[in-house]
Amino acid sequence: MKRRGNTAALLMALCLFICLLGGCTTTVPVETPVAPVQSPAPAVTPPPDVLPDEVPTVEYASFSGIFSPFFASSEGDTAVSDMTQVKLKDAAELDVTEAEDGNVTYRIKLRDDIRFSDGKYADIDDLIFTLYVFFDPAYDGAVSLDNCGIVGLKEYRTQSSEALYDKYSDIFNDAYAGENDYAASAREFVKKAWIADVSAIVDYCCRNYIDSAEVYTGHPAAEITTEGMQVMFAMVTWSYGDIDANGNLVSMSGKQWNLSTSFPTLEDFYNEFVDVYDGDCVKYWRYEGVDDTDVYAEAKNAFIQYWAARETGNENGISRVTGMKRVDDYTLEITASEYSKEAESVIGSIPAAPLDDDGDESLYDYEADSFGFRRGELEAVREKNAAPVGAGPYRFTGFENGTVEFALNEYYFGQAPENEHVRFVDKTAK
Repeated sequence: MKRRGNTAALLMALCLFICLLGGCTTTVPVETPVAPVQSPAPAVTPPPDVLPDEVPTVEYASFSGIFSPFFASSEGDTAVSDMTQVKLKDAAELDVTEAEDGNVTYRIKLRDDIRFSDGKYADIDDLIFTLYVFFDPAYDGAVSLDNCGIVGLKEYRTQSSEALYDKYSDIFNDAYAGENDYAASAREFVKKAWIADVSAIVDYCCRNYIDSAEVYTGHPAAEITTEGMQVMFAMVTWSYGDIDANGNLVSMSGKQWNLSTSFPTLEDFYNEFVDVYDGDCVKYWRYEGVDDTDVYAEAKNAFIQYWAARETGNENGISRVTGMKRVDDYTLEITASEYSKEAESVIGSIPAAPLDDDGDESLYDYEADSFGFRRGELEAVREKNAAPVGAGPYRFTGFENGTVEFALNEYYFGQAPENEHVRFVDKTAK
């Protein structure tokens, strides 16, 4: 399929963004962490109401206001989140050892001088909380550790024992081929996962090609703000539709929308893919997927979770990931079935989000398999989407009228960036 985009604009924005953070450096991890004395944090002075005109500014296509490190997905939202977070590769020492049985252990030793922008120190429980959000069966964000081979993760994600996982995995495979009584159920889970992937394509197009919206569709970027118009833009960009002489969107299958009283939906776009690929989500994802979220695998995991929970004796599910072990206040070990460079990279890109801000400290008890929220219930974590708190070089200070404001995080453990304030703006809000 033909992909179209404005690479030059993206490179210019990226270069400016890198320049803004020019003062940041990666420091050498501390070999022997000593728990800091946690004296009361000094009050954080709010930013001035009016910032200087010379504040460095970066433009992005749009912001949806989902700035959480867990759920940010668009380019703009992710950039906002990244300004406020620090990744493990910069905040911890990561050692990898391989055992005789082929298992690999990633030993993560967190620095002892990391402080969040509210002044509180970070420790390994913040990281454990963060990982369990990503591990949760209800997690549907952009970060995936499913392909890291972490021991016990697939059982935890599907809330099934290894035996039940294998049982319903086989059932799903046969059901997908229409060979058993679970075929209708399997189709429902495939459709849900497939539509979610189509949504990712829409986000991808709006994130990367919005500057060319008027050239492709006759509609400026400022008009590509509703779901219907965004789906239209993605269908045209992805060569699954075109705008006719009357301004109607015409899809590959011949369906039409006038874009004034009728608009395409995600399911309409999904149906176009189903027609082209004869309902084969595996073939679809091989050619059309824009991220690591394998449609077939996502559908299978959801299917297994649903049916395994209905097995007698499995009502309480799986309480922890067996391949993860808390060693001390600053150390964590993750065991995987094999080593992969991709897994090491993914683990290194994980931030340590603040348990007391994004989670609920009263629900954290490592020994009791309680990790800062109720398993399968991430609503409380989502409530923090709009105001990220982290240990990165900047702290988020506000989002209004398409403009995001940042100020220096005075507690940042690394070298402070050169610019005291930074501003991100939504170019479509002008």
